[in-house]
Amino acid sequence: MDLNIYIPNIENISLNEFKEFFENNFFSNIELHPQINLKEDSGFIPFKYIKDGKEYVTGFEYYLSEFNFNDFYNEAMEDSPKEKLSLFSIFKKKKVKYAVNELIDSKLSKCNYDILLTFSGVDIFEPRITYAFAMYLIKYCQGVLYNTYDGVYYTSDSLKTLYNNMEYEEKCGAESGAIYHLFEGWN
Repeated sequence: MDLNIYIPNIENISLNEFKEFFENNFFSNIELHPQINLKEDSGFIPFKYIKDGKEYVTGFEYYLSEFNFNDFYNEAMEDSPKEKLSLFSIFKKKKVKYAVNELIDSKLSKCNYDILLTFSGVDIFEPRITYAFAMYLIKYCQGVLYNTYDGVYYTSDSLKTLYNNMEYEEKCGAESGAIYHLFEGWN
């Protein structure tokens, strides 16, 4: 599953703040790989997940790219159905067009980065750590999340829905025999 999170500034991301957010809201402890730099690193971002006194390794794929709202908007307008030109339409008041909607467009227009988080759900803890990081980004970094699976945009007003999505992904993973990996040290 892919989650795109659009944020204004990469400098606002604090892995220590995320650790605190996770531990306060998800009631498990995590440790971050000591050499991770989200401004420069991409690919698999590992976390030590500590639950019931046992240590596991989990994580997600992380990719950072620049985001330009004007390009995004223009692409959305190219993909939108064209209005037929008629004598009536010339005199009709023009409707304002949005790439998504007024709220999402206003938030996206302030964003300069697109963070792609990918997880497979094969690891039982991947949905939790991935959704938690996405929730942190939209809450503390003024981000907007786009879930490619359901085609929906989420803001900080949608944290409860995202939490429910995370629980659903965990349940599906558990029912399909998702596995976990014991932590054996940082490679």
